[in-house]
Amino acid sequence: MIRFRLASCPILLGILCALKSPALADVIGLNQIPTPPTHPKGVLSITLQAQDAHIGTPWQTQFELGLTKNLSIDWFHNFTPTQEDLINFQYALVQLKTGFTVTTGLLNWPISHGGPQELFEFGTNAGRQQWVLGAIYTGHQTEPIVGFGYQISSHFTLMLDHQGGGENASTIGGTYYLTQNLSLNPAVYISNHGHHRLFPYAVISWSVQLFK
Repeated sequence: MIRFRLASCPILLGILCALKSPALADVIGLNQIPTPPTHPKGVLSITLQAQDAHIGTPWQTQFELGLTKNLSIDWFHNFTPTQEDLINFQYALVQLKTGFTVTTGLLNWPISHGGPQELFEFGTNAGRQQWVLGAIYTGHQTEPIVGFGYQISSHFTLMLDHQGGGENASTIGGTYYLTQNLSLNPAVYISNHGHHRLFPYAVISWSVQLFK
């Protein structure tokens, strides 16, 4: 685990503030599933995630960067109960000006052991509405994914999504932009099995434009 000295925090904050902030844009990713549009080229998003232990690792950090207009990479670090690092890759096979996109990818790929989950999805992201339909192959079964987002205002997008499989969930939540580059995504997970229990989830993200 990487540790920072408190004295270095103002320096780091100053560097981040000096970088160009991306303008308010469409939400990339819903509450739990990835979306076909890859992360914008040159934009780095740094995320802190907290969630109920029934969903997954209670505390997690994420670094997401758009390498090109078609390719993005994510690095996740799980803090508890085990220290684990995961990598995601997403590549846009088709990107039309109408907003229709087809994407493939490798998800939740452990750096130390094991293989990734395979992603294939398509969707539209035009106007205020966003639709997603696809599947994730986990190595032993194919799980359908579906999602919907609606931009209520320039600062808030309502989001709903679902991933099949008994260990997964449906969600309802939203992303609110506190500033141009700082956003908050609270959500509630509704388990697919049993009594459909509710579990809390929240993510705060800081985004900066590193290059164009």
